[in-house]
Amino acid sequence: MAPEHIVIAGRSGVGNSTTAVNVSAALAEEGYRLAHVGYDQRRLSTAPLRGEGKLVPCGGECLEGRTACVFGYRGILCVEAGNGDHGETEVALGRLCHFEEIARHRLDYVIHDISGGPEAVLSFLSKAGEPWRLFMVTSADIASIHTLNEFIARFNGLKNGKGRFGGIIANNLSGPFFESVVGDFICETGAHLVANIPRSMMVSVGEFCTLPLVHVAPRGHVTAVYRKIARAVAEGKDARVPRHLDDGALAAWSRRWREIIDELENGIVRDGAAI
Repeated sequence: MAPEHIVIAGRSGVGNSTTAVNVSAALAEEGYRLAHVGYDQRRLSTAPLRGEGKLVPCGGECLEGRTACVFGYRGILCVEAGNGDHGETEVALGRLCHFEEIARHRLDYVIHDISGGPEAVLSFLSKAGEPWRLFMVTSADIASIHTLNEFIARFNGLKNGKGRFGGIIANNLSGPFFESVVGDFICETGAHLVANIPRSMMVSVGEFCTLPLVHVAPRGHVTAVYRKIARAVAEGKDARVPRHLDDGALAAWSRRWREIIDELENGIVRDGAAI
């Protein structure tokens, strides 16, 4: 039976790599067999999972030797497919679905950590012959919201019946106001919110230790959120497919929040956004 491909994507810098690493670790702790695939050119996506393990070339049968692998945390197959060529991401994705190591180990999931826009991610997925789910990571900044909206629009244009929308993960939110921004956008689009990940310095502790946070702080409140996301992956429920905001609607939404921020800055509070 083919594994399900879980694609955790978002704008570069939004935190999808940290999210993907900890979701992988939480799934492995529950006994699932999985691979974690990164496309970072520096090959750092799997670093917290592989610890001191050294990446080794997978050989000529795997992307002409451009991919490196090692077994890491709780037996996770860590795969780095970044080779310095931005245009190769789609090709690498396609080949990895038929990667011999993935087939050999009879995995439950393949977690793909991909940063960037919808063109590189969804163009391949529209042609994929194996089941996949897309989870989008966003923060409350407007660039991340725009990228999320573009992904939703492109996803709705896909004709592939193998793909499902897993939901939205709000990351690095520093308080109720920013939760309100993301929550309002989710409400406008009819999307499903999987979890809010609060900003925490403990995430950096895990990165400095080159270990996933779920291992460094197993009882921490952020770890509990990562485990919640992992449960959502494992439960495999269909999330409602959101609708994107067209240019006019997105501009109106942005203008409304600009006015709210201006009022808050000048001491006017409404809608509980500053509570």
